[in-house]
Amino acid sequence: MKKPYFIVTLFVIISLALCGQTVQLNLDKKHITEIKLCTNTSSTEIPEGYFELTDSVYFVLRSKEGDLSKGDFKDLSALQFSQDGEKKKINRLSPNLDDKKNITSVLLVVARSVIDITKPFEFLYEEEYKSDLMAIPERYWPYYTQFMDYYEKGKDFMDKQQYIASFDQLKYIISESEHAVEFTKFSNYYRVYNDFVPDIITGYQKKQMAKLENLQSKYGSNDRIVLDELEQVRLAKDSVILVNQIFEPFTGLLNKPLKSCG
Repeated sequence: MKKPYFIVTLFVIISLALCGQTVQLNLDKKHITEIKLCTNTSSTEIPEGYFELTDSVYFVLRSKEGDLSKGDFKDLSALQFSQDGEKKKINRLSPNLDDKKNITSVLLVVARSVIDITKPFEFLYEEEYKSDLMAIPERYWPYYTQFMDYYEKGKDFMDKQQYIASFDQLKYIISESEHAVEFTKFSNYYRVYNDFVPDIITGYQKKQMAKLENLQSKYGSNDRIVLDELEQVRLAKDSVILVNQIFEPFTGLLNKPLKSCG
């Protein structure tokens, strides 16, 4: 594993370990609430990439002691969150009621325009109480499904030494997707950039050169080379030249140019 990817991955793992997906927040010294990420219906069963098409991020707040009173709900108007040292308001509070009109939980709505879901944040109540840091997992981020589709297909082709097919997937992560900038926020982006693409380039070179060296060995030993093998020489040469053109924008990752035959 290359050092830059290791450092970034370790940082992400530590950050996620220190931040929870469920946090507690006191409303006073005795009244404790629990806040969880949720959908717009207060469900904590959230599909992958859920926040890609939403204008808001949703959280559900519940009291650890049972139902919330109307006074509690009114007091929640003082609820805020803080990200990167900046305090921001909750855009909307919606009570969830049971059949008896008791407030069982409260839906907190935060506009996507005021929160970066790729960074940790904390909830604040008045000036005295604050929650632990909360982090939204990558699987809920916008474009996660697309990123992982390119990533998993590219890795699978690479493991099978199908280097061109692998690169045809991974190139969209690096630069050729309309969401390439968003893709840089995913932890596995650095694995693609620092490990996969350089390994694909060198792997393809070695694979093609091995074919040519094998045929050259047969030629030198005066073994009979059939017409099909001569065609393989031509195709191998052409494919190495072609891959120079395909990989050219990314050969800087290796700090050396690709070499063609002939």
